[in-house]
Amino acid sequence: MGRRKSFLSGLIVEQAVKSHNCRFNHAHRIRKGEVRLTANEGRAKLRYCAVCAVAFMEADIELLRSRIRELQNVATISKVSSGEPPNS
Repeated sequence: MGRRKSFLSGLIVEQAVKSHNCRFNHAHRIRKGEVRLTANEGRAKLRYCAVCAVAFMEADIELLRSRIRELQNVATISKVSSGEPPNS
């Protein structure tokens, strides 16, 4: 059996080494030493302030829950159509 895959391994919570603007909202200033979220996208490092990062992650949690429900529904339907009991 292979290793578990995580879609979140490219997310890092860290302290800013220097002051800079949030990647999403340039009006949000991340000061040196403040906590930020860094997302690795290919070779790029996308850095977001805590306010924007929390908003993104809360929306993503809802999206993940929706995808899980979709997959569970498909799995239940395929078990029923193959003749297996739905709770096995």
